[in-house]
Amino acid sequence: MARITSLGRRAARIVSLRRSAAKARRGEPDPSASGPWARAHLDGGSGLLSIVLESTEPTQVRLRQSVASLTAQLDRVDARTHRLTLGAIERYGTITPLRTGIWRLEAFTPQGWFPVLASEPTKGSVSDNAGAVNYRLYSTPAGLELHSISKQRFDQRWEPVQKYRAARLPRKASTRPVERSVVYECFWGQQVSGNPRALIKPIRTRLPGIVEYWVIDPGSTYAPEGMSPLVRWSAEWYSVLASAGLVVSNAALPSHFQRRSGQTVLQTWHGTPLKRLGLDMLTFEHMGASYTENLRTRSAQWSLLLAPNEHCSEVYPGAFDYDGQLLEVGSPRNDVLASGPDPDTVQRIRSGLSIPEGHRVVLIAPTFRDGAHQSGGAAAVGHIALDRLCRALGDQVTVLFRAHNWISATDAPVEHPNLLNVSDYPDIADLYQVADLLVTDYSSVMFDFAVTGRPMVFHTPDLEHYRDELRGWYFDLQAVAPGPITRTADELSAAIAHGLAVGAPGEYAERYEAFVQRFNAWERGDASQRVADALVKASVFDAVSPKDSL
Repeated sequence: MARITSLGRRAARIVSLRRSAAKARRGEPDPSASGPWARAHLDGGSGLLSIVLESTEPTQVRLRQSVASLTAQLDRVDARTHRLTLGAIERYGTITPLRTGIWRLEAFTPQGWFPVLASEPTKGSVSDNAGAVNYRLYSTPAGLELHSISKQRFDQRWEPVQKYRAARLPRKASTRPVERSVVYECFWGQQVSGNPRALIKPIRTRLPGIVEYWVIDPGSTYAPEGMSPLVRWSAEWYSVLASAGLVVSNAALPSHFQRRSGQTVLQTWHGTPLKRLGLDMLTFEHMGASYTENLRTRSAQWSLLLAPNEHCSEVYPGAFDYDGQLLEVGSPRNDVLASGPDPDTVQRIRSGLSIPEGHRVVLIAPTFRDGAHQSGGAAAVGHIALDRLCRALGDQVTVLFRAHNWISATDAPVEHPNLLNVSDYPDIADLYQVADLLVTDYSSVMFDFAVTGRPMVFHTPDLEHYRDELRGWYFDLQAVAPGPITRTADELSAAIAHGLAVGAPGEYAERYEAFVQRFNAWERGDASQRVADALVKASVFDAVSPKDSL
């Protein structure tokens, strides 16, 4: 004590800072902070987070991650106690799992949104989603934090476990007969969308009673109703994948997978390419022999490869080194677009997104930049000043921002009342249905959205760099783009405003028609039925006619 006193105010200040830091490490609250005070704990028996507000009764509580937020549904226990179900958060009008990462709890008061502050040190842990996600609650000086952690990510990173499972489990499963089951996988378990989702109903119709699995990455999605969840990287995943009679995927299957006799594997892929793929990439020569061997090994496991247009039929065999059967029937995921908008469906989607009545909707969906996809949302939209764009478009336009799935879904670059970060929306096909106009760059979304016939704008300030130094193109976008190509923020906002006012391709109508004829000629609204027919025909299972099942 004497030693501290002798050092004067500076030493006392150091001691004070050290004490504050120690309190922070212990999770003790900061008395200078403002916000609703609460006692909180995790109920390990039920997997529920209990919140007890000690000040104002909450009208709303939300979980916030970066600028992404989820408004939580609270169940009242008594006048002062509310309970939040962690594994069943309602978003976009549907129940979704809580995405992995760190979430902060906020409560709405008459003064606005404020962090929920812990009135006592808090720490706890529960599991959800078949025990594959762990939730941990911490009290910090800045408020309560909820950490959502996928246990399977640890398995994935633990190489010895994965090597053991890949070597032993598929081989063990191969000693059993092929099962009357189907495994669906969409973007490595991160979504329930795309072509695999569109094929569920027609396959069920033709193969009634078939056992269904949907691969999930815990914390990203839930399996569709009636399906068994198959957690990626789990021991069960290896075994089921090796014994299922049908496998439907829209992305690369794991390198350990070896198709057995009696198995049928459909690779639907996930988009028509403008940018070069696989062996055609400009950077291909820098990837080494292992990349080539891995690509060829994986494509050799495909029984069927979906080609939605003639362009894909020409590109895919060389890019994937694939010499098997092509299904040239269009894209099942686009059937809903080819059939025309359903007013009730459109209204349901708009309501789930909380789009105000009368608002026009602009969907911004850029692709990733090679070498930059790990740097967060800014890498996806660094070339678009979204705050400036929202101001320019006015208060009657809602902007939907959709990051590529390789970009962090929660790192939106700006916050604006009319900007919605929909990067984690379950199925982009819904967004196509409500969008009055699409803004993209080199993404394959252009080919799907063209089925709607609505205007598009291509914002490409880095066009030469992307074309000549990154991936390269299969065709000249400048020559065939069915909409204006913009380079500056002013050009972009002007093009969007014009497109919304016209409500059609306008002066690009001739180009638009040629684009549709080239890339969407096979989109008749029945691609899912035709793919299911071909898939069932190629399998060893007895099927029923769709007409007989009615």
